[in-house]
Amino acid sequence: LMEDEESSPDTFARYQDALDGANLAERAVELDSGNGLAHYVAAYLVGLAAENNPYEGLALVPRMEGLALQAAQLAPGLDNGGADRMLGELYLRAPEFPMSVGDTFLAVEHYRRALALAPAYTENRLGFARALHADGETRSACRVYQGLIDSGADLTPFADWSQDMEALDQECLAP
Repeated sequence: LMEDEESSPDTFARYQDALDGANLAERAVELDSGNGLAHYVAAYLVGLAAENNPYEGLALVPRMEGLALQAAQLAPGLDNGGADRMLGELYLRAPEFPMSVGDTFLAVEHYRRALALAPAYTENRLGFARALHADGETRSACRVYQGLIDSGADLTPFADWSQDMEALDQECLAP
């Protein structure tokens, strides 16, 4: 990661810390290949490294995807369907083929799996609505989003998703 207007010493430190942590977690995966938690933590840390280094982010995606797929298989219920939620977000945010693995259909499928594992978990429900919306399933997305609002779920922790929520507000809650 080179210093420029978009990076900072803090960003580089976060990238390096995440990469170091991912390497340690992947060592745990090597020592116990059936450990879903180790796969999940490694996938999370690889993703964190990718977020903090746009120059290498795309190159880290296959590594994250493989670890998260293993975690979803080995420990599906961990962190309220966390591995499937992570995959849903990855497929939702990554550029599409041929550049990367982005695929709104896969995002919907993984969020659906996370939701089946933890149906009341707000992040699963909101992610599922966002994935449905991105996949062009606006009516279904609106039903899920309206259910979140009707349930009184606190959406303030998801301020970083404000653009997606604004789009759902405009399409789903407009008179």
